[in-house]
Amino acid sequence: MLQECDLAVRETLAAYVEEHADAPRERILAVFDHLRALGDAAGLPAERADQLAVLASGAMATAGINASRAREVARTLLAAG
Repeated sequence: MLQECDLAVRETLAAYVEEHADAPRERILAVFDHLRALGDAAGLPAERADQLAVLASGAMATAGINASRAREVARTLLAAG
């Protein structure tokens, strides 16, 4: 399951980067643009979107936060406005 989620995230991110970055150096910056775009699409204030991005990337990087716990934390952040 974790490998499937990882693959899905990587594919989505790769598609975004491919569409939004022309130069090789712009590709890494497009990763951050993608995270910002996700927050913007959800209609979140910039600070809340940043917090959710940190939570998501930390959970994915370490797999130390199981999905249900990360989801609860995300709900708490969203409820805080």
